[in-house]
Amino acid sequence: MRCEWCKKRKHHAFGLCRRCYHRVYYGIKSGRWDSPFREWTMPKLSIAEKAYLAGIIDGEGCIKFYPLYAPPCQITIANNDKGLLLWVQKRLQCGNIYIHKVPAERNHKTQYQWRVAAREQIKKLLIAIKPYLVIKDDQADRMLKYIYRKPYRGYKVSDCPSQILKVIRKKYANTAS
Repeated sequence: MRCEWCKKRKHHAFGLCRRCYHRVYYGIKSGRWDSPFREWTMPKLSIAEKAYLAGIIDGEGCIKFYPLYAPPCQITIANNDKGLLLWVQKRLQCGNIYIHKVPAERNHKTQYQWRVAAREQIKKLLIAIKPYLVIKDDQADRMLKYIYRKPYRGYKVSDCPSQILKVIRKKYANTAS
């Protein structure tokens, strides 16, 4: 039996596969129905900010493209200055900051990494900064071609059949009390 939502994987519970069930369940549980799957809009950036971001990605960043691994597309920026990465995250309103390397010696600094892996965010970001990229222009072209050829077929919680949503909401309401 196929999943009623994605029509690809085998049945798990309530007519959904395990992955789709968890998406719906945790979306309901957190109270953010569509927030993990909402449409991201690129913030308005000035020409200077676009060029600055392109320079950061050219110098400190990495455009990772591994079509056989998950996630196949990533843009990362690694730096010792967390303030720079916080500015990038705040300005673009996407991505997460992780501790990349903990220092082995006392006089070394912790290295942080800003990472974005959502294809829509990567696509819009690369389109915005592509005219200003110098070194990683070819990598950006390859990644954009891949994204256009194989777009992510994500699903929103609101796309789930209503009768399945009702059953899952009812089940969660019973376990929450």
